[in-house]
Amino acid sequence: MSGFESLFNVRDLGGKAGKDDADVPSGVLLRSAASDLMTPADVRRLRDEMHVTCIVDLRSKMVPSAENSLDDVYTPCKPDDAMMKQLIEYDPAGTIKPIPDDGKHWFLPKTGTCRRVLLKIVSANTIRGFLTHFLMNFPHTFLVLLPLFLIKKLTSLIIEYNRTKWEIQADKRDQPPSALKAKVCAVRSWCHFELVNQFMRSMGGLAGLYKVFLSYGGDRMCAVLKYITMHLERNGKESLMFHCQSGKDRTGLIAALLLTALHVDTEHVIQDYAVSHAFGCGPSHRVVLGIAEELWINKDIMMRYPLLEEYYGAPEATIRGIHDWMRTEYGSVPEYLDSIGFHEVWRHRLHIAVMMRESK
Repeated sequence: MSGFESLFNVRDLGGKAGKDDADVPSGVLLRSAASDLMTPADVRRLRDEMHVTCIVDLRSKMVPSAENSLDDVYTPCKPDDAMMKQLIEYDPAGTIKPIPDDGKHWFLPKTGTCRRVLLKIVSANTIRGFLTHFLMNFPHTFLVLLPLFLIKKLTSLIIEYNRTKWEIQADKRDQPPSALKAKVCAVRSWCHFELVNQFMRSMGGLAGLYKVFLSYGGDRMCAVLKYITMHLERNGKESLMFHCQSGKDRTGLIAALLLTALHVDTEHVIQDYAVSHAFGCGPSHRVVLGIAEELWINKDIMMRYPLLEEYYGAPEATIRGIHDWMRTEYGSVPEYLDSIGFHEVWRHRLHIAVMMRESK
């Protein structure tokens, strides 16, 4: 989807064939990378042309918008753990209809209001899952990762401390570049690439990372799916966009679960995920992540550290492997959705809320 200046990896989930060959309507559900880089023109297009009244932020922290234009239009909502628990535990049977408008539930916004809602996928339970995975399966890897992390931090502090001096020196043509800067940057780059590569190897690739999200963060996944369903039910002519930082991992999993709940064919779900791969390995992703140019991947780096392309990208094999894992562990993706509480009643509500719309 083109037309945005600083909103990346954005696309519509519509246009894919669902149940009985009926296409998922376009203009209802959008996915993207971080929204806080949007320009005022991007915000206007999102609200006025695409009628997006809710932005769901799946990150652990809501980042203020670069020009404050986003928060001026979309009121930030940052629920604490108690408020998230209220959403997680709300209507487990999925039978409370019509949805009450009693003001007691923060996650039931009034029609026509514009919100930017923080719904964290990573919880304390997810972090415990990561630690359990590391300490039980790869305790020696932790001892390798820790010094790499500390050295990278130290070199970053040295670079930041000397930044002004080195910039002044670089402006003076009669002075050679700082030898210290070159050495420190080289050490930081090596630590960065080695750290990511070792982390990916210990996790069993990107699929291993996703398995932790899905296994230990099922309650948060369900909460996000419920919130999206209820928002679309209450705002019948308006749209919703969801994102994380890169718009490919947490966003990719939520998109895959939504499309599966809408009875979209597995191959179309996989292809939607894989669209992010080109963005993930491209220069726009570096801008979104705020990574220094010397820490970004290129062909030579990816040849030396093969797991970096998978980490920053979105290979088709990764999501295909997750689908296979779900079938092995749960029987199918719908049965996984049953296990986290987004069962057939909730999925039917989502299907009605989306499929009864007209494409925009």
